[in-house]
Amino acid sequence: MVAHGYRDLLSRRREHVVSGASRSPEGCLASAPLENADVVIFDLRESEHAGLAWVAELKRRLPNVHVLMLREFLSSDYVSTALAAGVDGALLRTEDVTELFLALDALRRGQTFLSRRLGLPTSTLDTGSTEREQRCAREVQALTDFERRVFEELALGRRGPEIAALMDLDLRQADELERSLRERLDCSSTAELTRLAIRTGILPRD
Repeated sequence: MVAHGYRDLLSRRREHVVSGASRSPEGCLASAPLENADVVIFDLRESEHAGLAWVAELKRRLPNVHVLMLREFLSSDYVSTALAAGVDGALLRTEDVTELFLALDALRRGQTFLSRRLGLPTSTLDTGSTEREQRCAREVQALTDFERRVFEELALGRRGPEIAALMDLDLRQADELERSLRERLDCSSTAELTRLAIRTGILPRD
């Protein structure tokens, strides 16, 4: 399923079959072919709030559909917000067509794809092939700077008392923050936190 205007472009490759096209988010949600789509290409020209609200609704209805967002301008902060809303890939509208095809291939494999112009290597957002890994990676990208620091400390094996001292928190706040992050990131052990931190680029691989 594509934003109106991309049908001819995608028809250049046999492996891409365009199941439908729409000029508006509302029309896309009402489209019957959407039920069979692997990827939805969404050209964000409306307000940020309305556009991401549409993505969230689409993911609620069809959680297995991958969403590729096209936009005039992208920042790392906005991409983090978009990933948290359910976007699986983000490209600038002016990208070379090769990047579009690479993004589509990555999304069909269950991976996240970001514009190289953001300066963020795709490997730092390698979400693997499972829905759980994709969900956890999105949650990491949606963390605030403070939460990200706490996540890093947890991934390094530090617990409540140490985090309380490092982050100038009382022990109750540190324990509650640790519990909340473990639940949000779906990690019950330090080993799981460490693996997630490495996979999402919070910690180095070596």
